[in-house]
Amino acid sequence: MERSIKRHVALSTLSTLRSASYASWDPQKACLEGTRLSIVAELVEFASQKSFPAICLLVGPAGSGKSAIMNSVAQTLSAQGLLGSSFMFSRDDAERNSPDLLLTTIARDLASFDERMGTLVAESIQKHPDIISSPISRQFDHLVLSPLLAMESAVPTTIIIDALDEGLDDALLALITDQFSQLPTSCRIIISSRPDARLERGVYGLAHIRIHQLQLEEHNNINDIGLFARHSLKRIRERRGLKQSWPDEASVQQVIERSEGLFLWTSTVMECIGRSDEPMKELERLTSSQTSSDPRSETKVEQLYSTVLSTCAWDDEESRARYQLLIGALISLFSPLSAGDIGRLLDLPYDVIPSLKALGVGALLSVSDMTVDSASPYIVHQSFRDFVLTPSTPSRRRFTIELPSAHQHLAVCCIRAMNLELPKLEPLLDNIIQSPDVEELGPLRGGSIPGALEYACRYWFAHLAAGGPLNETFHAEITAFLSSQLANWLTLSVIQRNMQVTKDMLDWFMVHQPLLWESVNEDELATLLFKLALDLKFMGRFEDAIDASRSSVTLLRRLESRDPPNFQSRLVRALNNLSAYLADIAHYQEALEIGIEAAVLQKSIVLAQSTPQNVVDLARTLSSLANRYHAVRRYDEASSTINEALMIRRGIPHTEVPDDASMAQILSTLSTALLQHGQYYEALNAIKEATTLCRTLAKREPFPYSSYLATCLYNLSSCQHNVGQTRLAASTMQESLDIRRRLAQDRTSDLDALASSLTNLSAYLSAVGTHKEALDAAEEAVAHYRTLANRRPVRYKADLALSIHNLGGRLSKARHNEAAIVAVQEAILIRRELHLNDPASHETAEMLANSFSNLSAFYFMLGQFESSLDPIEEAIQLHRDNFHRDRCDPLSEALAVALHNESSLLAKLSRPQDALEASKEAAELFGVLMMTERAESYRSKYKGVLRHLKQVALTLGQSEVVQSAEHGLSLL
Repeated sequence: MERSIKRHVALSTLSTLRSASYASWDPQKACLEGTRLSIVAELVEFASQKSFPAICLLVGPAGSGKSAIMNSVAQTLSAQGLLGSSFMFSRDDAERNSPDLLLTTIARDLASFDERMGTLVAESIQKHPDIISSPISRQFDHLVLSPLLAMESAVPTTIIIDALDEGLDDALLALITDQFSQLPTSCRIIISSRPDARLERGVYGLAHIRIHQLQLEEHNNINDIGLFARHSLKRIRERRGLKQSWPDEASVQQVIERSEGLFLWTSTVMECIGRSDEPMKELERLTSSQTSSDPRSETKVEQLYSTVLSTCAWDDEESRARYQLLIGALISLFSPLSAGDIGRLLDLPYDVIPSLKALGVGALLSVSDMTVDSASPYIVHQSFRDFVLTPSTPSRRRFTIELPSAHQHLAVCCIRAMNLELPKLEPLLDNIIQSPDVEELGPLRGGSIPGALEYACRYWFAHLAAGGPLNETFHAEITAFLSSQLANWLTLSVIQRNMQVTKDMLDWFMVHQPLLWESVNEDELATLLFKLALDLKFMGRFEDAIDASRSSVTLLRRLESRDPPNFQSRLVRALNNLSAYLADIAHYQEALEIGIEAAVLQKSIVLAQSTPQNVVDLARTLSSLANRYHAVRRYDEASSTINEALMIRRGIPHTEVPDDASMAQILSTLSTALLQHGQYYEALNAIKEATTLCRTLAKREPFPYSSYLATCLYNLSSCQHNVGQTRLAASTMQESLDIRRRLAQDRTSDLDALASSLTNLSAYLSAVGTHKEALDAAEEAVAHYRTLANRRPVRYKADLALSIHNLGGRLSKARHNEAAIVAVQEAILIRRELHLNDPASHETAEMLANSFSNLSAFYFMLGQFESSLDPIEEAIQLHRDNFHRDRCDPLSEALAVALHNESSLLAKLSRPQDALEASKEAAELFGVLMMTERAESYRSKYKGVLRHLKQVALTLGQSEVVQSAEHGLSLL
C-alpha cells in the first residue's frame, strides 16, 4: 500500500513537468526503406554500447538528411526498447526553438521510460520544487543527471536531439561541453546539427563527444540518393500514368549528379516534378538549369530554391505582391492557420492554395492536400526560411522577405479582422460582461470563434511588437480598434485565456505609441478591467484576475496622477482588490506592499477631505491591510491596524454611512487578530456581531453577501470551538457548509472554501464523537483538495497535505489504523517536499513534525512499537531545529509533547533509562511554560507529564526524581 501511495504521489509530481508538443520522433519523417542503412546502423550500434565517449554529434550541411536519419534511429531504438527520449528542435515552433523545455521534456520521457527513473525524478522535484522554472544547468543536474547516476541502469538508454542548431544558445552549449561529460556511459546521447561556428569552437577536441561528419560524396550516400530518386520517380510515373520508359537512366543519373549527395535537394526536386502539370519537362528543367555564376555565394540547396522560384512571373506586379504577402505570412505566423483562414485574415480576393501553386512554391511547402481550403500550409525546411530572409546575392533580392514588414502587415490584418468581426459578437460579449458568472459563454463556448478571428485576437499584439517602427498608413486602423473594439477584445481574451498579454500591450503603447494610445478612453478601460478581474476571481482564475487587476491599477495610476480628486478613491479600491488577488495565490509579501500603498493613499484622501464615506473607506482599507500583516505573521502590526480600523469605523454614526458590510469585515478581521492573541471570548463577541450584520445583508442581497455570511459563520464556528462550544461549532460550520455547497455549484473559486469548511466540520464532529460523519467530511475535503492541487499545485499542495493528515486522524478515530498509516505517509511525502523547498520555515517544519508524530501514534495504537520509534524521533528533531531558531511558547509545547510521547514509547520498549531522560526534558520544558501568561492552558498536559515521569522514576528507583515529580504535582 505504501508503494502504491508513493507511486501516486510520484505521478502527481511528474505531471508538473511541462513537455514540448510534437517534439518526439515521427515515423513519417524517417528515411525511405532501404536508404541510409549504413549510418543508421552505425548510430544504433553506438547507442547499444556502454563505452566512452557516450555522446555522438552528427554534423552535416542543410539538406543532407540529418533529420530523416535521426527519426530512423529513434524508430529503431524505440522498437528495441532503448529510446529514452527524443527532442526535435524546430525554429518555427515556439516550444522547440529554444532549450527552455528540453530538459523537462527529456526528464518526463525518461520517467515514463523507466518507473525507477520516474520515482527518482519525482523525488528530485519534491526536493527542489523550483527546479521546473530554474536555469537548464540546474534542471540537468536534478532532473536528468542525478536520477541517471542513482539508477545505475544495466541497459543503455538513448536520448536523441535533432537540429541542435535551431535551438542552440550559450546555456545549452555550456551544458553539452561541460555537464554532459558527467553522464554515466549507460546514457547515450545522439545529437544532429548543421555546422555551427559556436558549436565547433565548443565541442571539437572534447574527449566525451564523438563527432561524425556526414560525407555527402560517400559511395553509400550517393547510392541512397539513387534509390530515393528512382523510387520517387516511379511513384510519379505510376500516379500520372506516364510511359513505362520514363525516366531514362541518363535522367536519373543527372538527378544523382546534380544532387551532390543532398537529400533535401533531391526530395525538393521530386516534389516539384510530382506537382508539375508536365512532370517530364519539369525533370528536364530542374536537372539542366544553370548553377550560379558564383558557386561560392550560394549553397546547392539555395541554387535549387532560386531555380524553383524563378518560375514565378516576377515581371508581373501582382505576382510579386502575392509572393510577398503569402510567403511573408507563412514565415511570420505564430501558429498554423488553414489556407481558408489565411485568406480571410489577409482579406484576399483570391484563394490561397491555387495562388501558392501558381507562384511555383508548392514543392517548398508542406500541406496535406493542395486542393482543400481547410489544409494548413507551412514551410517544409528551415533552409527555405533562411533563404528568403537572408539574401546573399543581388539576384536573390526579389525572393527576400522583410520579416518586420511581414509582421507589421499581419498585425494590421489582425486589427482589421477584429474591427470587422468583433462588433458582430458584441451582444454576446455584453452579456458576458453583465453576468456575474463569466463562464456562461453560450455560443462562444467550444472553439466556435472563427479561426481567423481567433488567431487575430490572440496574436495581433505579438505581430505588432515584432513589426518594428509603425507605418503611419496603418494609424487609422489601429486608432479605430483602440477607440471602439479594445473592450470587446479584452472580453474575448477572457474566453481565450489570453489575459497575460494585456499588461504588456498597455505598457508597449504607452511607451512606443503614446499618440495612438490617446484614442483610448482610459477611464472606461480601467472600469472594464476592474470588472473582469472580479469575474475572473469568481471563476477561480486567480492569475488571470491578477493580470487584469494589474492593468486596471496601471491605468488608474495614470488617471490619478492627472486628476487626483476624481480617481484616488477608485485607485484605492483597485489596489485593495489586487492585494486580495495576490493573497489568494499566497503572494503575501507583494499583497502586503500593495495593501500598504492603498492605506497610505486612503489616509491622504481623508486628510484632504474627511467626509464620513472617506473615513469608512479608510477603516475598510486598514481592515484589509490587517489581514495582509497577519498573512506574513506580523501579528502585532495586524492587531494595531485592525484596532485602528475599528476605532475609526465606530466613530462614524450608522445614520451617516449605513455600510454594514465594512463593519462586518472589520469585526471579522478583529476576531481573527484576537484569536491570535488568545482572547477567545473577545474574538467570539466580535464575530457574533459581524455574523448578525452579514445575515441581514445576505437576506437583502444574496449576491455577493451569501459568501460573506459563509465566511463569518466559518470564523464564528472556530471561535465557538475555542471556547469549548464544539457541538454548536459543528452546527454553525454545517450552516456555512450548506451555503458553500450552493456557491460551489456555480463558481469554482468557492471550491477551496468548501473544502476548508469540510475540514473544520470533520474536526468538530470527531471531537463530539460522531466519527463516521467526521470521516465522510474528511474524505470529501481530500477529494476537493486533490482537484485543486492538480489545477494549481503551488497554491494548494500544503492544503492537500493538511487534509490528508486530518483524514489519517479521522480514520484512526474510526479504528481504521492501517488506513490511517497509509494516509499520513502520503501527507509526509508532500510535507517533506514543502519543507525541503523552504527549510527555514517554522510552519513547514511543524507540519511535517506533526505528521511524523501522528504516524508514530498510529503504529503505537497497533502495538507496533519498534515501527513507532523512528517517526517520533524525526518529529523531535524537527521540533528541536525550530525551537533552537525561535524559542517561542508554541514551539516549546510541541517539543515537550513529542518528548513525552517518545518517553511513553521507550517505556513500552523496555528502555526505562532513555524514557526517563526524555520525560525529564519534557517536564523541564513544561515547567518553563507554566511561568508564562498562558500557564493555565498547559496545566493538564504538565500533570500528565509529571505523572508519567514519576512512574518511570519509580521503575528505576530514582527517588529524587519521584520526589521532584510529586512536588510539581502538589503545586498544580
